[in-house]
Amino acid sequence: MIEGKPVEIPSAIGIRNPQVDRGLAVGGSCFEPLHTHDNSGIIHIEGPDPNRRYTLGDFFAVWYATSPTIEIGGKPFPVNFAPGEILGHKADAAHHVRLLVDGTPSSQGPSVVLNGLDYCGAQSASPPCVPTAVGDPIPPAILKQYGTGHTIVVEFQ
Repeated sequence: MIEGKPVEIPSAIGIRNPQVDRGLAVGGSCFEPLHTHDNSGIIHIEGPDPNRRYTLGDFFAVWYATSPTIEIGGKPFPVNFAPGEILGHKADAAHHVRLLVDGTPSSQGPSVVLNGLDYCGAQSASPPCVPTAVGDPIPPAILKQYGTGHTIVVEFQ
């Protein structure tokens, strides 16, 4: 959210040469472990090592590598997330950057681990999940431990 307005996370972040069908990236020549299939804001975690922990900062690095800028209000801004800065908007005396995890403020910033916040499995077919993963993005034991329906919001106000 930039000054109260949502910023759309694009489809096909982390997917090289995406094949898109009705707005859904269904294929590509290379998938990063962190990627998006559509513009719903869901970040897929489909890495080869189930013990690897992925952070929100890792996702922003993949997003930047896919497309280094995003248009907000008709202007290009850099794709970045660092303490006190989001998408080229820097905190100052009148503005702040705030991270909310499941509606609760978090001081973890880019280091917040995404794995425990995952909730879409390969067999999930109802919104906001789409059954696009070859296998479950995260081991069922971890999924059971952390539950479902998690949200992450980064606000600049």
